Amino acid sequence: MKKLISGTLLLVLCTVGFAKNNLIYDWRGMDRSGVYDERGLLKTWPEEGPELVWSIDGGLGTGYSSPIVTDNNIFIAGMQDSTGHMYCYTLDGQQVWDVAYGKEWNKNSFPGARSTPVVKGDKLFMLSGQGKAFCMNTQKGEILWSLNIGERFNAEPPNFGFCESPLLVDDVVIFTPGGKTTALVALKQKDGSVVWEAPGRNDVSAYCNAVYFEHNKRKVVATMTLHYLIGVDYETGDSLWTAYSYKNWTDNCISPYYKNGALFISSPYGEGARVFNLNDDASEISLKWYNQAFDNQIGGTVELDGNVYGISNKKHTWMSVNLETGTTNWQERGLKTGSIIAADDMLYCYGDDGVLALVEPSAEAFNIISKFKVFDGQQQFTHPVIADGKLYVRYQDQMKVFNLKK
Repeated sequence: MKKLISGTLLLVLCTVGFAKNNLIYDWRGMDRSGVYDERGLLKTWPEEGPELVWSIDGGLGTGYSSPIVTDNNIFIAGMQDSTGHMYCYTLDGQQVWDVAYGKEWNKNSFPGARSTPVVKGDKLFMLSGQGKAFCMNTQKGEILWSLNIGERFNAEPPNFGFCESPLLVDDVVIFTPGGKTTALVALKQKDGSVVWEAPGRNDVSAYCNAVYFEHNKRKVVATMTLHYLIGVDYETGDSLWTAYSYKNWTDNCISPYYKNGALFISSPYGEGARVFNLNDDASEISLKWYNQAFDNQIGGTVELDGNVYGISNKKHTWMSVNLETGTTNWQERGLKTGSIIAADDMLYCYGDDGVLALVEPSAEAFNIISKFKVFDGQQQFTHPVIADGKLYVRYQDQMKVFNLKK
């Protein structure tokens, strides 16, 4: 009996260890939806905001990268002079290491580190604004492999540099060169060798983070380049569809969102939002609805209970639309436009002037419950993060951490 118990315990421990090693700490939550799986959070805040637990008051460098918070550490990127740095901190804000990873985006168009890293097990994956894809060891920051996707796949960086969090699926990592010959590329996580290349559209990478989903057993990777929404077969990299050619110059920063056989996208500058239906084998898509007003830019969108929340870039308002029909639920002011995440059935709307609002999700109105000023300053584009009951907000070389637990 003791041997049986010991064997069972060992199996459980090995299973837990395997699950943790394969857990992906990703941009905007584990499924990239912006909805964090957190419970027991405050439903109202004091006038001065939730309790400040700790802060970093300088030293992160220039950048827009969100923190990635794991069970043990925090990883975040910034730029010192023209060099990109990856920083590792403990959960109470003590720096573990600081490793330079190469030249960052230092041109006039919003210089600084832009991409959010992604962590799996003891490895961190990142893409610099200059197009350097690399894998780091999380314990010491040692760079295990690197590859310049612009040079390797004949791709020019877009106006604001490469801005993409790599997509990890199984044992591959996916990037979007967006070049003449290669739209997407899958590399082996262990060494950066090429698994497949998806055909290019003679286009440019935009600022979109690719997503993975399964539709009737078909495994699909979808993303947006400067002019196209594209879908490829995850197993082979073969093109499935090119859905739409954008006529206006746009910043296609919003990841596609898949639910129940439909794919939602949104683009700024009056391009608006669309939902496409996928056919049975995901080889074709067809337009279901179009809402020109819902033209999100860089702050993401969130879907809760069949309603999508985000902004109208053109009208400078917050908005909600019905995912099924595309009908506008409401369009209101009351907060500067910015980024949005959700947790515990509440919305967190962060204006780019540094005001953070706790909002009740509703198809009826923009119902702000509480709000407070996090940082002074403009162009606060970094998306907030929620992990283990704490809210992380970064503004350039600073970061504040708040307690959201009741």
